[in-house]
Amino acid sequence: MVTVDQFASAWVKFNELLHKSKNADRIDDFLNRYKLITKVKEDPYWDNYITKDEIRGYIKEMIALFQLTFNERSAMAFESSTPAHFKNKKSLNDLKKLQSALNNMEWAYDVYKIDKDQITKDIEKLKERATHRGIKRSHLFEIKNRLKSIYPYLKANGFTPTKKDEFIYDLFCEFEFEDYGKGGNDYIKVEGEISDFEAKQREKVKKIRLDCEKYPKGWL
Repeated sequence: MVTVDQFASAWVKFNELLHKSKNADRIDDFLNRYKLITKVKEDPYWDNYITKDEIRGYIKEMIALFQLTFNERSAMAFESSTPAHFKNKKSLNDLKKLQSALNNMEWAYDVYKIDKDQITKDIEKLKERATHRGIKRSHLFEIKNRLKSIYPYLKANGFTPTKKDEFIYDLFCEFEFEDYGKGGNDYIKVEGEISDFEAKQREKVKKIRLDCEKYPKGWL
């Protein structure tokens, strides 16, 4: 279960990393390796456009996410880590304290016209809401949400699925996400071939793309 402190701490650290970021030139250098149109239509049937500046922004946010730990990214993504969830939890504790106090002086129910049964019902309702753990999303959730805006931009620039995967793999390596582009002894290459380690990483990137194309923004 993610606590309110873990949830808040992860988001605070993310925002601090984002505002302290000095990667603008590196991001531009990376994007300049590709022939990208400044502004493209997100959907051929609607006048929704994605600009290169927006892509820069998404990449900047992703770099900050890369710098978080696995647990911090997981805390940011946890479904029940919401103000409503924590409010329900606090209300439940407050109501339990009230019930405990009233049970020690039964006369108070009649004097103050308090519905004892209603308090019990409210506690059960809040207990259900406050203990619901929601969906434990992947630590990649926030990264995938940004990729879901980047993939349509790449598609509008004529990128094939393979070329999209190449772009994201290079992005992960360039800005040091986890161990992409690294691998020690497992990363030894045979001339003309990629290592098993790199092959597995590229397969992960492909899966991320397939997930992003299958599920709408806000899922996973």
